[in-house]
Parts: sequence; C-alpha cells; structure tokens
Amino acid sequence: MAQKQTKPQHSGPSLVSGVIEGKVVSKANSRRATRSGLFIKSADALAFEQTAWQQIPHDLTPIEGDVLFIATIYYANYRPDLDESLLLDVSQQRKNKAGNVFFNGVYLNDRQVKAKIILHAIDKERPRVEFTLMQLRYELAVKLEHLVDDVKTTY
Repeated sequence: MAQKQTKPQHSGPSLVSGVIEGKVVSKANSRRATRSGLFIKSADALAFEQTAWQQIPHDLTPIEGDVLFIATIYYANYRPDLDESLLLDVSQQRKNKAGNVFFNGVYLNDRQVKAKIILHAIDKERPRVEFTLMQLRYELAVKLEHLVDDVKTTY
C-alpha cells in the first residue's frame, strides 16, 4: 500500500512509495479486439487496474511538476515483458465524464514522468510492484545525467 509523504522534513523532493500486490501485465501485449475493430484492455489488465486502485490511497495529494518513477516489478516467471505503462496509467489522477475527480492519483498525469528506472525481478509466490515516485528537481536530474554519462564511459 502506498505511503503518503507530501512534505518531507528534509529539503528533498516530495515522494510517494509503496507496494501494489498482484500480477502486472504488459499494456501493449494485453489488448483485445472488439467486434467494431477497437482495441481495449484485456481482462487481466482491467483486473490489475482494479487491484491497484484498491491499494493506492484515494486521499493522496498528487505530486506536481516533473516526476522520477522508480519501480521493481516482480513477475512469477521470466516470460513477461518488462512493461510499466499500465502502472503509470493507474497512478494518475482520474476524472469522470463530468470532469469531477474520483481518484486523486499519485500525480496528475503520466506526462509528468520525465525519468524512469524500471527493474525486472522474479518472485513466484508473490507477484507485485514496489515503487517510488518523487518530484524530479533540477539537481536530481543533473545527478542522473552524470550517472548515465559515467555508465556510458564504463562500457
């Protein structure tokens, strides 16, 4: 379950972290065609969405601004593709057709995600995703760029 920390005691970024139990499915590989030719989410994808929404607190204050998304997705085996897109979708604020917010979300829109660190792991007994989302401030973005540069020069 996500834990809310909107105003940390230190000068670091706002963040939300937690665990969502259940099998994360690939959004790209879990579409099904309808008779009208539209592609919609599969039953597995819809089930994960419902499971996630039940586990993410509805009273969160969404993170504003650019976001860093860090996640380890635990699959039951090595077969699934590493795909965090469905998790990014379910974490954003939701509004009904009248424009009223019915789910605050961890952030307002997944377009805010400007950096991602996604890891694939195996846990046959307990598929889940462990995640942290934090406001991506300029200083952190620069440090990430330097880290990537260091990795590039190492190989």
